[in-house]
Formats: sequence, C-alpha cells, structure tokens
Amino acid sequence: MRKAVQQAEVHPLYIDGMSGQMLREIEEAENIVQVSALVPRMIRQYCLLVQTYSREKYSSVVRDVLNFVDFHYMEPLSLESLAKKYAVNKNYLSSRFHKEVEMTVTDYINLTRVRRSLKMLSTTSLHMPEIAERCGFSDANYYSRTFKKIHGTTPHEYRKSLKSAKPIKTGT
Repeated sequence: MRKAVQQAEVHPLYIDGMSGQMLREIEEAENIVQVSALVPRMIRQYCLLVQTYSREKYSSVVRDVLNFVDFHYMEPLSLESLAKKYAVNKNYLSSRFHKEVEMTVTDYINLTRVRRSLKMLSTTSLHMPEIAERCGFSDANYYSRTFKKIHGTTPHEYRKSLKSAKPIKTGT
C-alpha cells in the first residue's frame, strides 16, 4: 500500500505519518483476529490519503509549492518568495498554479492556514490572535476576515458552534 501511495506523489511525511499510525495499531493488536480487522480500515485510510494528498496531476514546480506551503504555512509566504525559492518567474508560477490548482497561490496559502486553525479552534482555548500567529497570519483581523470568507462564519462563531449541540455548516 505504501508503494502505491508513493506512486500517487503523496508527500513522504504524510505517508510516514500514516504508516507509523498503522504500525502502532498492528503492534497493539492482541491477536490475529484484531490484525485482520485492521486490514479494511488500513486500505480505506491509504485510499483517503491518496485522495486527499495525491499530487500526481501537478507539474513538479506546482507540486513542490503545494508541499512547501503545506509544511511551512506558519512562515511568511508569498508568490514572490515561492517563485524565488523555486527559481521561476512569479508570473509563470502564478499562471501555472492557477491553471493546475484552480486558485491563486495566495488563496491556497490562506486556505491552508485556515484549515490548520480549525484544529486549534476545536482543541485549544488559545485566543484568536495567538491562533492567527501560529497559523502564519500576521494580523488577527485579516485571519478573521479570511476565515469568514472561506467558512461563512468568524473563528469565534465557529468555536462557539463547536460548544453547542448543533454545529454550523462550513464551506469545506
């Protein structure tokens, strides 16, 4: 399964995380019946990994940018800095990225940052400025506006909905 996921151009860190998790579950199994029961779930998890993180349809430069943003979202990022890092013209990168990913580089950076903030909103009591900073937003107001643009609600409203019995629907 690991080889198939590698062929789908999933970043090795995602593969290692999944493989490590599966290995722990196999080691914790007490008998062959429990190990056998893990097989269908393992197959599903690897398929979801490919579905979520496969980058085989992208050109190498776009794949590199996607992977870099996914793992460095908390750092200052821009079209210019990414173009410089991968030694390509920023207009070329912008055009290629938009054509292949169907969004701008900035929109992808913001989407990635907002997605990362969802876990913090649901699992911590950190204040919004701290979450914004940890997710790479230099300004909490910009984070809030970006979050609302993507999810249709503010981060505060989203967190509040998690505490209520009936969660609100979001855009992703």
